[in-house]
Amino acid sequence: MRIVLLLFILAGSAMGQTALEISTQLKTEYDRFKDVTTTRTYNFSLKLAKSSGGFSSVGVSAHYTFPGQKMPRSPQIIHLTIHSRSSSSRFLNPLLRDLIFLVDGKRLKIPSAPIYVNGGFVGGSVDELLGYSISRATFVTIANAKTAELQVGVLEGALTELHYNSFKALLAMR
Repeated sequence: MRIVLLLFILAGSAMGQTALEISTQLKTEYDRFKDVTTTRTYNFSLKLAKSSGGFSSVGVSAHYTFPGQKMPRSPQIIHLTIHSRSSSSRFLNPLLRDLIFLVDGKRLKIPSAPIYVNGGFVGGSVDELLGYSISRATFVTIANAKTAELQVGVLEGALTELHYNSFKALLAMR
């Protein structure tokens, strides 16, 4: 595992953020066995709506992967992951997995089903992961929003400044 700090410095200077601020938002790892590099944001907590009872915590992160160690071009697909912890499974039913955003008040439905669903029991709680593939254009719209809320099944929440900053940093990577 290697964090590419130089890239963080370059990305941060373009957005007026320091290298330390960027390095706390992104992580780049190279897998020498698979010869792929993954750049990801950390899993920042979602601000849950009061109607989303039963969730202990919910986090949202984003990442992309490319072959080798040098990104050939800006990624056209970004993967968004929702990590929830609750007292019972909330996403077992496939009908409760549609991802819908309200971006600056406009409805934005992510057109595909989750690319992965994973769950398990951890210390008396149920941990679930939902992963979605999002086009770069859609991700840019979300990252540049003044407000972005999301809904998946009974889960409703709003992105925070940490999400916006880390998403913009992810898009600025070259």
